[in-house]
Amino acid sequence: MATKEKKAGRGKFTARKKKTRQADMLRRASRHTEQRQAQEARKAKAPAVNYSQPAPFNHRRLVIQLGIVAAVVVAILLGISVFFNVENVVVHGSDKYDAWTIREASGINEGENLLTFGSMRAKVRILEELPYIQNVRIGVSLPDTVNIYVTEYPVVYSIQDADNAWWLIGSDGKVVDQTDVGAAAAHTKILGVTLHDPVVGADAVAAEGQPESVTNTEGETVPVPVVTSGEDRLEAAMTVMAALEKCDVLGQVASVDVTKPGDIIAWYSDRFEVLLGGTGSMNKKIAWMRDAVAQMEQYQTGTLDVTFTNYPNQAAFTPFE
Repeated sequence: MATKEKKAGRGKFTARKKKTRQADMLRRASRHTEQRQAQEARKAKAPAVNYSQPAPFNHRRLVIQLGIVAAVVVAILLGISVFFNVENVVVHGSDKYDAWTIREASGINEGENLLTFGSMRAKVRILEELPYIQNVRIGVSLPDTVNIYVTEYPVVYSIQDADNAWWLIGSDGKVVDQTDVGAAAAHTKILGVTLHDPVVGADAVAAEGQPESVTNTEGETVPVPVVTSGEDRLEAAMTVMAALEKCDVLGQVASVDVTKPGDIIAWYSDRFEVLLGGTGSMNKKIAWMRDAVAQMEQYQTGTLDVTFTNYPNQAAFTPFE
């Protein structure tokens, strides 16, 4: 009896499962039919597409286009060559040389193309031929003007060569000109180092000093070897010169003695002997010298110590007796 009931229940469950499966299949078929109908409707609304063969490459059209581009380029170049030529050369900032001298040194000629005349070549020629010129900048003003802006050495220093002739040099070590002893006195003299075969417009080269001699306890004269090289002394001098210019103490220092680069001595006018020590912190030392002198009375003279060795961070003044 129980077995018959179980078989009847299993039959009912199978029938329900079969009906559910048939319903799912009907729903999927209906969805598929709807999707197909929607797709056919979209195709019916879409515009027709006509396919055709690509047009063959047109060589003639390419030649015409290239010809037009070439004609435009030629027209631009002709316009530049006709309308943008050098007519005026204007010099700015020159004092030592007149404008015509700088223009001739530049090599820029009237009629040259304003945009292709070679400004770098002109700049190099000016610096090579005119030693008092320190910097050059060249610009153009359309339609026909070249502007040359020059900076001359603000101050030069005098120094002797191995033959005792006087020369003028800039703080960067460039030999500016040869001069005489009278004109050399108008510039800050660099002592303790001499030049070797100086050439105007070239960098200064230091000559090696000759060994000094002393008399020993037995009365004999013996040489004293050179402790520092000429190159070291010239480098020390250039350090001091750069500091003088940076601190705006131009033309106020009469001389700088670099015989001993570790014990540099300068004279501020003829009133103050200034002990600078070595080249370290030179900008600071020159600034302290300048400020200390500004506080002195007109009648005061003496030794000013700005080495910062015995008196850290302060200047020491000892009046002359």
